[in-house]
Amino acid sequence: VLAGMEGLLAANPEIGVVAEYAVSHLGRAGTSEADWEAFRERHGFDLYRIDDLTGACLPVEAFAALRDEVSSNILLCRPGSTLPSTMNTGAAA
Repeated sequence: VLAGMEGLLAANPEIGVVAEYAVSHLGRAGTSEADWEAFRERHGFDLYRIDDLTGACLPVEAFAALRDEVSSNILLCRPGSTLPSTMNTGAAA
């Protein structure tokens, strides 16, 4: 999916990508941590882990920081995007 959205990303600088990221799925999907990192860098995206309980977007330096997670919902967006602050659902009680 990421490889097929190059044109969409170029035409929409404010776009964000929400995805599930799990190291255990990378090989089966024919991709790698390095591929995801290269994609992120090529498009100038910041990386956030989305907290499952609150929806808060927590900054992550690189995909390597997610290696020990079973699965993570992530947000990729460009610096200065308002998406990380607007995604908080406030779902936690």
